[in-house]
Amino acid sequence: MAGRRVLDIDSTVVEAISAVIERRLDPSDLGLVLWQLWEDGFNTGVSRMKPKLEAAESTADYWYLRARYSIAEICEMQMRAMDDGWRAYWDAGMPTEVAA
Repeated sequence: MAGRRVLDIDSTVVEAISAVIERRLDPSDLGLVLWQLWEDGFNTGVSRMKPKLEAAESTADYWYLRARYSIAEICEMQMRAMDDGWRAYWDAGMPTEVAA
């Protein structure tokens, strides 16, 4: 894979990473190569978990609305938000009205 760092993992690396995971060692105390390896793993974890977190937050928001408001109230809130969006769009000027 282009752009990925390759490192032979030995017991020292495993011990160092384990110490960071167990919070016995700060990641910034790792050597440069180990820090880069740690950072790669962190960024990969973030890229995998962010969509799951956003989906969970969206689901939680949906169920919060369903528990707190009736379907009619939710529809009214959505229509009001849509109207506010269109109002902001029209107030900013239509793209055809802006001088080219």
